[in-house]
Amino acid sequence: QDGRSPIHHAVLYGDSQTTRLLLDMGIDVNTPATDGRTPILLASIEGHADIVDILIEHGCHINHVYFSAITPLSVAS
Repeated sequence: QDGRSPIHHAVLYGDSQTTRLLLDMGIDVNTPATDGRTPILLASIEGHADIVDILIEHGCHINHVYFSAITPLSVAS
């Protein structure tokens, strides 16, 4: 309803156990929400370093560009 999938909600709430479970079940680590934000961008914005590590372990695109050159790396720095 809000344009986010279960992986986005797990990341937003900092739920590393559910994030890992969903990724282990085959959820696409790079799936964008309807607003274009990917799980790695959301984890970076929220400061969930443990989730960032999990997403990287599962092969996320760390240089995904969101709108005006915003990347997970630029948010984290």
